[in-house]
Amino acid sequence: MSPTFRAFVAIELPRSVLQELERLQAALRQREARGVRWVPVEGIHLTLQFLGETPQEKAEEIVEALQRVARDHSSFSLSLGRLGAFPPHGPARVLWVGLEGATDSLVALQRDATSALRALRLPTENRGFSPHLTLGRVRQGARLDTERLYSGASPPSSIPFRVEGVSLMQSELSPSGAHYIRRGWAKLGEALSSDAP
Repeated sequence: MSPTFRAFVAIELPRSVLQELERLQAALRQREARGVRWVPVEGIHLTLQFLGETPQEKAEEIVEALQRVARDHSSFSLSLGRLGAFPPHGPARVLWVGLEGATDSLVALQRDATSALRALRLPTENRGFSPHLTLGRVRQGARLDTERLYSGASPPSSIPFRVEGVSLMQSELSPSGAHYIRRGWAKLGEALSSDAP
């Protein structure tokens, strides 16, 4: 059996946005948010498609496919939006912050990236794309009143940031949590550079 890696395609976030997400998590922690496993800030990405266990030899093909997609998309701006939870009705399982700005450009990029990955016969998620950043996950059996949690909480600062490229990421799981490695980066409107910022 050929070696595999746990792969996903994502937009990496600038430090200013990660710092704001860290502030949000800290504020929510103080509001009776029992039973929530908070996502480590350095592990928050804007995931476009999760691929799961992927053959190592496919990495170069994936990067080339992302390069072709990226050439057809210009960079765009997003900012943090409202707080929300999944599912929208019933007990919350995931706490998130939404995104605002050029979301049409984001959705188009995600759609084209997904089509390119499917053309490589890679397994992709079929559920609808809902742009968000996951702040935390509610533990099994815990009941969380998200309305009460969010009521009166200061909303996210609207920090605009430019989306300049798309990354192929590798997730390595360990007892201390997940560790992420960038396997390639495709600049929007340009060719791929594996040593991009």
